[in-house]
Amino acid sequence: MAVNWFFHIALPLPFSQVITLRICAVIPAYNEEDNIAEVVKKTMEYVDSVIVVDDGSEDDTAHIAEMMGAKVVRHGVNKGYGSAIKSCFDVARRFDADITVILDGDGQHPPDRIPDLIRPVRDDGVDIVVGSRFLETPNGIPSYRRFGINVLNKVTMLFSKENLDSQSGFRAYSKRAIHLLNPTERGMGVSSEILIKAKEYGLNVEEVPVNIRYDVGKPSQNPIDHGVDVIVSMIKLIGQKHPLVFFGFSGLVSFITGMFLGWWVLDNFNQTHALPVGMALVTSIFIITGIFLMGIAMTIYVIQDTIHRSIAEREHHDKLIDFALNNSEIDRE
Repeated sequence: MAVNWFFHIALPLPFSQVITLRICAVIPAYNEEDNIAEVVKKTMEYVDSVIVVDDGSEDDTAHIAEMMGAKVVRHGVNKGYGSAIKSCFDVARRFDADITVILDGDGQHPPDRIPDLIRPVRDDGVDIVVGSRFLETPNGIPSYRRFGINVLNKVTMLFSKENLDSQSGFRAYSKRAIHLLNPTERGMGVSSEILIKAKEYGLNVEEVPVNIRYDVGKPSQNPIDHGVDVIVSMIKLIGQKHPLVFFGFSGLVSFITGMFLGWWVLDNFNQTHALPVGMALVTSIFIITGIFLMGIAMTIYVIQDTIHRSIAEREHHDKLIDFALNNSEIDRE
């Protein structure tokens, strides 16, 4: 039974009106039959509705979640953590929740910290609250995991400009954030993608301290694969958002390197009258790669610019129609 009184916010309104916020928790889960019952049970104490996104589990995760009173959305096959998070956002939009909490189904995220996550959204209008493992002295985090998380935090900070626990999946989102954000990464890079897009949309992000349990559950991906997944996601995002900077700069560096190597090859040939075939081949690869990358950069840039111009012209056309309709109404009056 949800403790609904927790979410009644008394405001200085006439006749002592009370506004009730709808709080939902969405839990991505994959083969979590050993933990999902306890997670759902404890989570229900703090929210109005619990929804489990079953990412193609091969065990009884979905059945147990339903038996505990949660609504269940199923993926026919395992699509990956990012796809599960995307479904969490889709579900939250359909539920029309005022605040959405996302926590993992393996029991590592303590549901009793949900009030701490939703409080900044409820009281201060924060859009995203991240449960951070590092605001207080981190306890129980394996040293290799702590090192890897810090590296990924720094990589994410280069693009999001926020020094946060970027890999924490224990978060609360405002309705505005849920409707603006549309994650596309299928893997573990989705956590960083959300923070980067939040910066682009001007969403405000804060952290609250939480303790994560590492004596329960099991990693869905080994740390090395996780790190590579996140870094590849960052490269994809920067390539999509700033093609001239990423592909163009990389291509220019490759082309210039090839030209310098080509000068060395020609100089060596003039002196020895023997062509260094291996270096000549490397030179060709650098030059061709540089031209190819710069071509990709210009192609993506032109496509994006065309799309943006088309959208701007359509919006301008719609404004002209609205202006004409408004003026015609005034004339009739």
